[in-house]
Amino acid sequence: MKTGEERPCGFCTKLVYLPLWRLRRNKYHFCSVGCQLKWVHEQNRNTSPKQCLECGKTFQVTKHELTTAKFCSKKCTHTWRSKHIKGNDNWRYGRHHTDETKRKIKESNLANWQNPDFVKEMVKSWARQPTKPERHLEVLLQKHFPQFEYNGDGRLGITLGGLTPDFVNLNGRKEVIEMFGDHYHSSATLGGRWKGSELGKIMVYNSIGYRCLVIWESELEHDEETVVNKVRRFIATK
Repeated sequence: MKTGEERPCGFCTKLVYLPLWRLRRNKYHFCSVGCQLKWVHEQNRNTSPKQCLECGKTFQVTKHELTTAKFCSKKCTHTWRSKHIKGNDNWRYGRHHTDETKRKIKESNLANWQNPDFVKEMVKSWARQPTKPERHLEVLLQKHFPQFEYNGDGRLGITLGGLTPDFVNLNGRKEVIEMFGDHYHSSATLGGRWKGSELGKIMVYNSIGYRCLVIWESELEHDEETVVNKVRRFIATK
């Protein structure tokens, strides 16, 4: 039974014995990893001009991409697909909502997020767990300010302005505390999502009559007394 055969290396033409499964799987064969890397380098170095199917711009492709590359950029790829491909394969094709329908959907979503039962079910489906900084802050608040209860995983079913505050004052005062991770709430990670920034959170809560205090992860790591004083000043301010 034939189990393999000899083939020339794709770079140095040296004969190398290859099993049948390898012959069926790969189009090009090499006698060593070094020859494979040299072949890849050679392919990437020798480029040929090709015309973009969408904008007509000439761009360079490697010999390996000569038969497959059709567009100079992802933008041209999406633009061409939106014009020529119909049905489910094209995300731009099909029926679109009117502005009135979009407004009604938005109002319906806002109404749902004001319903505690809906919030509990939604957050429960996310299987969200308190983060390490949130657990640290929860212990600190229970010790010094027990009126603030944890709500970050939706256990209380409280949402305000479409947001789920981490800690809520249950003594009747409209006050919330948000725990910010140094990485996940940095400007580099947030990008243009202004609602996730410290000022954005405060503005959203202020717009519905709530006061918001933001505590950063680095503040908990360095000095707990500073955090306690910060919360105490927040409560004292009316």
